[in-house]
Amino acid sequence: MSTLSDPGHKIGRQFKVLNHFAEHGWAYPVSAEIDLTWRCALNCAGCHSKWLHANQELKPGEIERILRKLTIKGLKSVVWSGGGDPMESPYWKHAMDEASKWKLSQGLYSYVPEPTQEKVDYLDNVLEFAYTHNFRTKGLRRVKDSKNVWTAGWLVDASTWQRIEEYIEKTDLQFFNYVDFRPLIVPGADDYGWVPDAIEALKKAESAQVTWARYKFEDLLEPIPGERHYKTCYSTDFTASIGPNGDMYQCLNRRGVTVIGNLLTESLEEIWARKAHTWTDFDGCRLLCRNHELNKTLGYLLGAEPRHASFI
Repeated sequence: MSTLSDPGHKIGRQFKVLNHFAEHGWAYPVSAEIDLTWRCALNCAGCHSKWLHANQELKPGEIERILRKLTIKGLKSVVWSGGGDPMESPYWKHAMDEASKWKLSQGLYSYVPEPTQEKVDYLDNVLEFAYTHNFRTKGLRRVKDSKNVWTAGWLVDASTWQRIEEYIEKTDLQFFNYVDFRPLIVPGADDYGWVPDAIEALKKAESAQVTWARYKFEDLLEPIPGERHYKTCYSTDFTASIGPNGDMYQCLNRRGVTVIGNLLTESLEEIWARKAHTWTDFDGCRLLCRNHELNKTLGYLLGAEPRHASFI
């Protein structure tokens, strides 16, 4: 199986888009992360978007316009996520129905408020993945032969990594396909001495249904935690980020910060004409960037030519 840091990453299959970027220095996004709302009922430690939480959401007509503008330019997938929980929006089902009309692959990040069998059945029929909190399944059943992959995610830090086995036991692996672990990063907490012990515990717990974001933990062991060894971020043309007011952001990690235009009042062409298609200033980038692994592959595919270009 290929790793995310080699050309086997799925972006390597987007030949037309990669060739267009290599030739012209820009490309329209193949994937978009859309915030249906900035409302969220939770108060999670380490939330990077807590300051955004507000009663703001995209209306049905706005969702339709945004999907149309993106899809006619080559969008292939959409992830419902964001500064709030997408399923806090009263229009989440309308959004997924609309994406289905465009034949877009769909993913979801949510804590799944008030899960019901009706919700599970619907999500199983339209999604390809759902990364969620470990909600109580209470006898909920999966749709037979569903293509949707359910993952219950847990965040661990210095005070909780010792409970990994307990968290696995608390997860209904008859319902969830996987239980996954990622490091909890709280601004100002820069002591990662616990990470090696957590990695050893995760290696012991790893199985066909127990996974963990190895690169995220290992990046914290760098002399400078999360240090980027590539000089240029190429990823932001391939992954669009749109807020619940139609604003587009430079990247997924700069939602609410670096606004590059508004997709409800402008065309994608207008916004892309003035967008920075590569990024070299990482000072404002957060630890464990969401596009970090994608950038490793794009740096390999689109970066400087190897010194001996004739060798493969």
